[in-house]
Amino acid sequence: MTIIRTELWELEVTHEVVDVTPMNEPDPVWGYTDPAGHKHRYETGVELVSTSDLHVATVESVSLGAYWCEDCCDEHEEFEIRCKECAAPVTPGTRAVTDQRFMPG
Repeated sequence: MTIIRTELWELEVTHEVVDVTPMNEPDPVWGYTDPAGHKHRYETGVELVSTSDLHVATVESVSLGAYWCEDCCDEHEEFEIRCKECAAPVTPGTRAVTDQRFMPG
């Protein structure tokens, strides 16, 4: 809450905050070598605002096709993350989020 006061009036501003805490986030120390020997890890040396900005340059997202979701009554597309060189499936590492995060609602 913010209050602005003058001699004649007072303005009170309140806003709701929304919990935006994710269940997990990219693990910056994760690394993986696929069966063909290709190494995969999050890029380093890049200034990050948050761990959600981490990127794995050696993989690509490949569409496995669309499907109908009965829960939300909408069509979704399923993807798999694969090595760009040999197409081996790669699951980038994540870690649990231990702090609560909020943003103005």
